[in-house]
Parts: sequence; structure tokens; C-alpha cells
Amino acid sequence: MGFWDELLFFFSIQAFLLSIFFLLKRNGNTYANKIFSIFLLLFAYNVFFNMLYWSHFNEYLFTTLSYTYFIPLSLYGPFFYFFIRSTITKEEIGVKDIFHFIPFVIVVIKYGGYYFTATSTKMELYRDQTIYQIIYEGFFSYIDYYLTLVLVFYSFLVYSRFKKYYKKDINLKVWLLVVSLFFFLFVLGIVSYYLLTYFKIFKTEYDYYNTISMVLFILVVSYLSVVHPEIINGKSLAQAISLPISIGKYSKTGLSKSFSIELKEKLESIMSREKPYLNPELRLDHVAEMLDISRHHASQVINEHFNCNFFDFVNKYRVENAVKMLIANKGNFSISDISYQSGFNNRVSFYKAFKKEFGVTPTVYKENKATA
Repeated sequence: MGFWDELLFFFSIQAFLLSIFFLLKRNGNTYANKIFSIFLLLFAYNVFFNMLYWSHFNEYLFTTLSYTYFIPLSLYGPFFYFFIRSTITKEEIGVKDIFHFIPFVIVVIKYGGYYFTATSTKMELYRDQTIYQIIYEGFFSYIDYYLTLVLVFYSFLVYSRFKKYYKKDINLKVWLLVVSLFFFLFVLGIVSYYLLTYFKIFKTEYDYYNTISMVLFILVVSYLSVVHPEIINGKSLAQAISLPISIGKYSKTGLSKSFSIELKEKLESIMSREKPYLNPELRLDHVAEMLDISRHHASQVINEHFNCNFFDFVNKYRVENAVKMLIANKGNFSISDISYQSGFNNRVSFYKAFKKEFGVTPTVYKENKATA
């Protein structure tokens, strides 16, 4: 294995570990995390397969897995679409989405039998050069090109389909544009591979470069949408990535200082009287609706007057509610019960928010109060 092969192997391992991380991640949009985890797993396998192909590291293993790269190629587009949709609308995959899996079903129907063929038989097919007649015949002569066109379709579909949701919010519109652009570059890497192959000007190192461009997409999307889920829930893009960029500045939003203060007081009143924070599904969109303003203005009010993002703002109220329950609790409720009744959807988020506010865990806080 040369340098490039070792690099590909490293990327495949990293993508696999990231997929496990996002699968187990409990903050942010957990459903979107799981979808992105599947996407990462497909990517990890794809890169690993490329490494086997170019390095000739293990011919037996490569032959066993030969042409299985059609599987991730058929699923990249749908799972990217599902990921963006879940992030924006919280919609989950349903029966109506079955048509998105048509390319995958075609691959399974056509090549499923071959995938489960004994490796010894596959090696004989390679030696006799009859493998190509089996894999590429009739309609399937250009299956990889068809699957690539499907990817191109999804790269345009995602942005055009979901940009309307962020019409009034420049931060999220830019987020969607950046993520979609890098997915397009990801797809462009795959397209360029097949174009170079078709015109017979392909060189081994080109595939390495294409893989690097695909890795860039993974890094950007991981950073902007999962490592920083607060972008989706009210924090500006500039704040989230801690860069001195102008996106998300409020100087020209049309929200006067007096009206902003009025909204701040209204928000405090709503949080105190109606206690919307007890709903674990509370989102910035809901707060904006309560205030009868845009999502962007709701974010501005929270950021400017409370000096925090939407997550921290809501969690402060939840923690305060939990403290009252801890102090008043006579042993009827466990710590988990209190966390759920205060609006948290898991213990990890509760403990993290509580410790951020008081510097100790709920259990230690309760013990300190009992001995005070």
C-alpha cells in the first residue's frame, strides 16, 4: 500500500467512526443524525472499496466485494435528501418515499445473485473475462452512468425543494446553499471519474483527488449541520463557526430597538405563564409563532437580549423548573423523571445543561441543598 492507499484507508476508518458517533449522538435532531450516520457508513464502505481496488491489497477480498459499490452509488442521493428534509421539516422516512429507493432495488434485483456467488466462482469469471458480460449487459451496460445521473438529479432537487423554507432567514438559507454546494462537489467528483473513464484519459491519481473532494463534503456537512445543530435552531452561522463574517448581522433587519425590547418582555411573559419549554419538541419556529414574528427576528431577540442561542435560552428555563422540583421533591420522582417533566428529552442533555448552569450535577446540587 502506497501513501494514497493508506490515506484512503484512514478516511474510510474515520468515516466509519463518525457514523457510529452520529448514530449514538443524542443532542440536536437525533433522527437526522441517524440518517447522516447511514450516509457516512455508505461513504466509508465506498472509500474502503476504492482502496482495495487501487492498492491490490487483498485480491480475494476485493473479488468477494466486487461491484458492490453500486449499492452506495444508488443510495447517496436519497439519504442526502432524507437528511436535509429531516433537518428542516423533522419529517421521517415513510411509505410514500419508496420511489426514492427504485435505483437501489434495481441494483439488488440485477446483481443480488452475483453478490452472493461464491468468491471462487467470481475469480473464475474474472480469469475468463466473462464477468463484464454479466455485469454490463443490455440496459445495464451503463448502470454506473445512470446511477450518477440520479445523483446529479438529487444535488439539484435538494436545494430547489427546500430553499423556500428559509426564504426569510438568511443564515439558514446560506447553510442550505453551502451544504447543497458541497454535495454537488461530492457528486462532481463521481461524475468526473466516469467522464475520464469514458474518454479513456483516466489516471489512478485522479480517483484519489475525487475521493478527497468527497471527503471535503463529509467534513463540511458534519461541521455545519451536526456538530453545530444550533444553526438550525436559532444561532447565526457566524456565531456557530466563530468567524468574523457578515452573515447574520442584525443591523438591517428592520427590528427597532423599542420593538425589540417589547418582544423581549413578551417572550419572558410567555415563558413564565405558558411554560412552552416543558415541551421537549419546542423549536425556534414555535417561539416565533408565539411572538408573531419571523424566525430570524425571534433569533435576534434571544441573541441580543439574553446573550445566548435558542438551545441555551430554553434550557435555562428547563433547569430552573428542575431545580424547583428537586427542592420540593419528597422522593416521589427520580432524577430522570424530573428531567423529562422539565422538558428534556434525555438524561445526557439534562445533566449537561444543569452542570453548565450550576457547575455540579443534579444529584450533588440536591445533596448540597439538603445539608445546607
